[in-house]
Amino acid sequence: MNKIWHKFFLLAVLSFLPILSQAQFCTQDGILTVGSPQITPFPGGWKVEARFTMKIVVPTCVLTLKELSGNGEPQSYTQKGVSVNIKDAIINLAAGTVNCSITGFGSNQIIYSSCNSFPTTSEVIVRYTLTGKSTATNTNTLLFRAGLVAFGTGFNLTTGSQTYDINVPASTAPTCSFLIDPPNITLKPIKNSDIETAAAGTAILAAQENINLTVNCAANALSANA
Repeated sequence: MNKIWHKFFLLAVLSFLPILSQAQFCTQDGILTVGSPQITPFPGGWKVEARFTMKIVVPTCVLTLKELSGNGEPQSYTQKGVSVNIKDAIINLAAGTVNCSITGFGSNQIIYSSCNSFPTTSEVIVRYTLTGKSTATNTNTLLFRAGLVAFGTGFNLTTGSQTYDINVPASTAPTCSFLIDPPNITLKPIKNSDIETAAAGTAILAAQENINLTVNCAANALSANA
């Protein structure tokens, strides 16, 4: 009798495993990265855009940045004159994402609370702002590793994403072009009669011409208006 009861109990537990294993996580297959981060310069720094895909399997899924998940990672980083504050990052859904909408806790934490079907795949965009003037001579200096953490409400188990290495942009010297208008100027000669009675050290003005000098410097890692 005991053996029969044990078998029944084991079958009952096994029948609930698929439900439990799916409920503990709000995403399947983890959170995967898409391509490489895109870095765009702006006056005083750079915008870095990282993209992630996730397959949501429950109605409510909380998504936050790895550094804000409470696992002990720093929330700000500085290397080679460049800094990033993770709290300034913004999470959003990619344009055209369907089935899910965002409500929740602010710009750097998302709740997917109105997904209409499961599983559904969404693309998430995280935009980080890098500030400062780089002193790095190459792009091999790691600033931080960007990543996401997802968890279902009421459960402690989380799903972590793959991470992006966000490196310090390399410093470059300003690239400038010059325009002189007019490019050639012919000055009138000084006559002997203009200087024969002048005292030593006297400046003689024979003629005066105006020119326009224009300098254009492209934005770069040193400064946008170097």
